[in-house]
Amino acid sequence: MAEALAPHPAVSVETYLELEKDADVRHDECVGGRLYAMTGTSRRHNTIAFNIARKLADAAEGTPCRVYMSDVKVRTPDDAFYYPDVIAACEPEPDDPYVEHQPCLLVEVVSPSTESIDRREKLAAYKKIPPVKSYLIVD
Repeated sequence: MAEALAPHPAVSVETYLELEKDADVRHDECVGGRLYAMTGTSRRHNTIAFNIARKLADAAEGTPCRVYMSDVKVRTPDDAFYYPDVIAACEPEPDDPYVEHQPCLLVEVVSPSTESIDRREKLAAYKKIPPVKSYLIVD
């Protein structure tokens, strides 16, 4: 479950990206300059995400497509940042080694604590990323 860090003021995109490179605590989301730390996931959640990533990576072999798991973030046009559980991208690889700018598929494995955000906030945010063709919500 994402939890707002208080009482930190909003940060700029540049500050967030710099902080995240060496952070002891990963901020699973940065929305409107507010940072949200993420708690760990269950083994079940991790197994589901891994199995999806493995199948996608197998399918992508020999193509220009790439598949990442939860440690690569995406950036929306309105400068929100998220770490989806799985990302697939087929556009040319970006220069930024920490952010995938051109994902075509985003996958979130929901839990009771994240389902509302995944189905509402992230759905709306991911729809704004032009190359995104599909958003898979796994329950």
